[in-house]
Amino acid sequence: MKTLCPLLCLLLTVASAQLPGGWVDADPYSKVIQDIAWKSVEVVNERHQNENFYLVPMEVREAKYQIVAGVRYKLTVAYGYSDCSKQNMRPVDVGKANCPPGNCLTRVTHKILAWLKPWQNFTQITVLE
Repeated sequence: MKTLCPLLCLLLTVASAQLPGGWVDADPYSKVIQDIAWKSVEVVNERHQNENFYLVPMEVREAKYQIVAGVRYKLTVAYGYSDCSKQNMRPVDVGKANCPPGNCLTRVTHKILAWLKPWQNFTQITVLE
């Protein structure tokens, strides 16, 4: 019995450990995840150039992060049409405060990959699908 307890503790520790550099679940409602979703507006709308209104994040459905040279985030985001016209506003000016989602029920889902290295002021956002 004395050897069984330490052995069991060791097995539980090894089984619950994350792989170094592996993807880990993140809180989709956290500030950093929400900020990334809003920063993705420009690249997402590049894929929807023929639309008259900006797509903006409505819901982050899934979020994961990975520690690399910086932090990579993989998000699944549902976007909805806002009331902000592409003719009257630049993509970099679209934000949560000035361009909330409109009443349109149409949603478009995209997977986003963001790579952040804050100490270098580096942010790269890519639409995966």
